[in-house]
Amino acid sequence: MLSEELFLLFFVGSILVFQSLQKRMEDLIRWLFFGHRPVPAELLHHFSDKISGLLFLSDIVKAMVQELPQKINVDSVAIMLLGEKQSRLYPEHLRFGSSPWSRSKLTDQFTHNHAVYMKTDKSLHDKDLEREMKEIREAGFSLVLPMRTATGLSGLLFIGFRKDGRRFSMQDIHLIAALANQGAIALENARRHESLIESKRQIEELFNERVQQEKMALVGEMTSMVAHELKNPLGIIHSSAQYLVQKDRPPEVRREMLQYIMDEIEHLNISVESLLSMARQPPPKFEQIDFSQALPELVQRWIGSSDHNPRVKVQCHVDHYLPTMYGDFRQLSQVIINLIRNSEEMMPEGGDIIVAAHSDGKTMSLRVEDNGPGIREEDMENVFKSFYTTKKGGLGLGLVVCQQIVAAHKGKIGLDNNPTGGAVAWIKLPLRPLATSGLPTPQKEGKSKKGNV
Repeated sequence: MLSEELFLLFFVGSILVFQSLQKRMEDLIRWLFFGHRPVPAELLHHFSDKISGLLFLSDIVKAMVQELPQKINVDSVAIMLLGEKQSRLYPEHLRFGSSPWSRSKLTDQFTHNHAVYMKTDKSLHDKDLEREMKEIREAGFSLVLPMRTATGLSGLLFIGFRKDGRRFSMQDIHLIAALANQGAIALENARRHESLIESKRQIEELFNERVQQEKMALVGEMTSMVAHELKNPLGIIHSSAQYLVQKDRPPEVRREMLQYIMDEIEHLNISVESLLSMARQPPPKFEQIDFSQALPELVQRWIGSSDHNPRVKVQCHVDHYLPTMYGDFRQLSQVIINLIRNSEEMMPEGGDIIVAAHSDGKTMSLRVEDNGPGIREEDMENVFKSFYTTKKGGLGLGLVVCQQIVAAHKGKIGLDNNPTGGAVAWIKLPLRPLATSGLPTPQKEGKSKKGNV
């Protein structure tokens, strides 16, 4: 039994060895008697994998023009990429062909004929085709193969003469033809890739131009607004100073003029601070925030400040438990206080404001709700635009800065009218804003931020 198994193994091994020797003998006989040494299929396979991994057209062309000749043992390789308006020949220093390749007889032959290859025979029945083939041979090429993709003929692959002086076999030609089609697909993908890059560049240029135009428009608008805001106070200060320069002015009038000057200087200071807060808004410093404690404390500080209108009742409602979120409470406090201030200014004779916070486990929702007159429909679409204001002496930058701060926290802000009357300002903030940006959330030890403004 054992001897039978050994015999079987010996028999199978002998067959494999014999087939390998037979293949080598056939290649040797073919080369000795018929002048052909086959192109190694594995080399072309590896080369095909290489060009398939390249992204840029120049790299693929370089590989095919400079490296492929060594793989198939020829003196040169050239590529003609066909285009509707203009065809391109690589290497670029080559110049041959007396007629445009996109309209040549050879291109027409490959377009309508599904032959895999075309030999440069002299026995051609078409004079124009024979002339073109003669020009190709004189340029140093022995074969021309079509480069096809799913959309049709995209180019021509010119193969030079073998360095050993032999001819290509049909097997070799079919292998090179398959490589030509693989190269055509790689070149088409590279064209699309570079087209996408160019489209992206053009879009970025258009975007930058649009941003620049908007910046210039904003600068013009800001210049006009600043000139208006500064002109009136400076005029009052100038006229008051002129009045004070004159002698024999009553003390009470002098005090009144000095108070005018101080008031207008304060107004100028507020205007400048508003502009600077918009232009120099720093990025948020993310820390843990416990809104269940921070928000009530912030509301109480506002109620105790001199800016609060005592005729307005401000209440704070928060959920019993609010999850910790990450944010810059100093900046978010600026937003909340600004919204409370806006509501109070809409109710100079008094009213009610409710500041509320709740969470769904993923976001933190803040609301500032009042029972004032609400927002006019014609103002609703413009409230977040720069320099748009309905307040006397206002710059129209408060809500713009609020929107910038909320956007820096990856959140959203909006204004609505209550069906029952009054306005509602709402803010939605992610509990982990850095996580939504793909950045790690900072880990803080100890107690969370409670809202020290």
